[in-house]
Amino acid sequence: MAVEELEQRRENLEEHAIVLDYLSTGRSSSVRSEPLVQIMGEEKFTLLEAVPKVPDIKVGEKVYIGKGDRDKIAVIKGRLQYNDLTEVSKNELPIAVAATIKANEPKFVEIFNTASPLNIRMHSLELLPGIGKKHLSAILEARDEKRFESFEDIAKRVPLLQDPVKLICDRVILELKGDSRFYILTRPPQHRF
Repeated sequence: MAVEELEQRRENLEEHAIVLDYLSTGRSSSVRSEPLVQIMGEEKFTLLEAVPKVPDIKVGEKVYIGKGDRDKIAVIKGRLQYNDLTEVSKNELPIAVAATIKANEPKFVEIFNTASPLNIRMHSLELLPGIGKKHLSAILEARDEKRFESFEDIAKRVPLLQDPVKLICDRVILELKGDSRFYILTRPPQHRF
């Protein structure tokens, strides 16, 4: 593997994650019974499965998963696909995604400020569920007057636009399900052969 490729992988690693589910005895289909947690990375919403160091991990808790000494996670076993998630994880996912978006508001507001066309027929903002040509036009017009400063600013200056956090959250969930041609907010899923 080339040095550049290794550096690229390190840059794409998640540092922190939110616990979606704690399986105290692991998966029922597993040969070995070991505790597992299903987690979602905060940077690229990467779905991961890990082995915890401690039994007191709580759903919704933020844990460190980066390089170096981890206090609650022993080993990252690998990436998960949406369909590999438990029902508890699937139910917790929208809550964790919305919390991550709200906690990183400037990063996600910047999407509305800098989004550009994908091709001559489609703008990247149209990938957000609920944004059609009319909303797109209103968003572009408002941002040409003045950059958006917050989600509240977006909602106030773009009439009839749904909650911007919900729009982004819905797009993240759609991408995590693997139902997209474009991946603008998450890492593309790994293909299984």
